[in-house]
Amino acid sequence: MANTIAVSDEVYELLKKARLPGESFSVTIRRNLRKNKLTDIVGSGTISLEDWREARKHFAALFGSLRKNHEAWRELETLRRRETKRLERIDSTPR
Repeated sequence: MANTIAVSDEVYELLKKARLPGESFSVTIRRNLRKNKLTDIVGSGTISLEDWREARKHFAALFGSLRKNHEAWRELETLRRRETKRLERIDSTPR
C-alpha cells in the first residue's frame, strides 16, 4: 500500500541527493532511518577509495586507543578489587 506524504522543498532536495541510482524514495528513506554503517557506502561512489582508506586508518587508531584504555581500566579495576579485599581482611581482623 502506498501513502503520500508532504515534505518541504529542502527535505525533497536532501532526499534526491541521498537517493542512489534506481532507488525509490521509499527505499532511500528506509535506508536512512535505520542505523547506518560505514560499510553501507562502500562502492556507492559516495566516498573515494583514497578517502575510505584514510578513514580506516583513523578508525584503527581510535579503536586501538579505546582498546588500550579498556585494558588499563580493567587493570585498575583488578587493583581496586584486590585493595578492597585487603582492607576488608584488615577490618575483620580481631584487635
